[in-house]
Amino acid sequence: MKTGLDYWFGYAIEINKRFSLIREVGFDCVMLWWGDEFRDINGDKELLPDLARKSGLEIENIHAPYEGVNEIWRDNINGKEIMNLYISCLDDCVKYDISTMVLHVTTGNNPPPISEVGIERIKKIVDYSQNRGIYIALENLRNPEYLKEIFKKTDSPNLGFCYDSGHENCYSRDLDFLNMYGNKLIALHLHDNDGTNDQHRILGEGTINWKNVRNRIKRIGYTKPITMEVTNEFSKKYANLDAESFLKNAYEKLKIIFD
Repeated sequence: MKTGLDYWFGYAIEINKRFSLIREVGFDCVMLWWGDEFRDINGDKELLPDLARKSGLEIENIHAPYEGVNEIWRDNINGKEIMNLYISCLDDCVKYDISTMVLHVTTGNNPPPISEVGIERIKKIVDYSQNRGIYIALENLRNPEYLKEIFKKTDSPNLGFCYDSGHENCYSRDLDFLNMYGNKLIALHLHDNDGTNDQHRILGEGTINWKNVRNRIKRIGYTKPITMEVTNEFSKKYANLDAESFLKNAYEKLKIIFD
């Protein structure tokens, strides 16, 4: 079983040191944020794939930016620009030899209604990904009806699902996304919370039933890396813990649950 981690886990440490720590603790791969908001901390995103690989890490996927994504559902120039942004992210996947892009299709509690113009834009993005040989993983968020409509109307072997355990626990506890879209599962965002909001805690430090999650994932026959999206930012327990100790704790919890 390969294991992975989102490369940002709450510590503003130099990027080479961060990748080295992730690898030394035992993780095999990383997920990368593909926006420009954190250049002052991480440097240019275009340099990250090579730096991670030099530390011995594989790149599991990139996460596309989601600021402004709601515009994709509106018939305006902003929606077209968001579509073009995601197409450019797919070009970057090809350029940097990354197989998969994780995508949010809404943000916030009150996105615009599902629209045909939005569906058509997403179809264009998916068609482009298929032509370029890249996979897109849509993530479960606050409004599950968007995923349902997109999967219903968009048929492509390159369109898959990213299961986010924390989002399910605090936004949609009555739904079983792994049962709904397990046949499309190509990415994982595993983290815990207390059910009140999205907290990205280490596994076992919230209210998620991890035995249940593990069994559901195993029943699917999932063979890609088991990846976490955790940070130290929402738990007082880790306020004074150094980065290496935090990573070791996270890795040990993951291995206990999934071994």
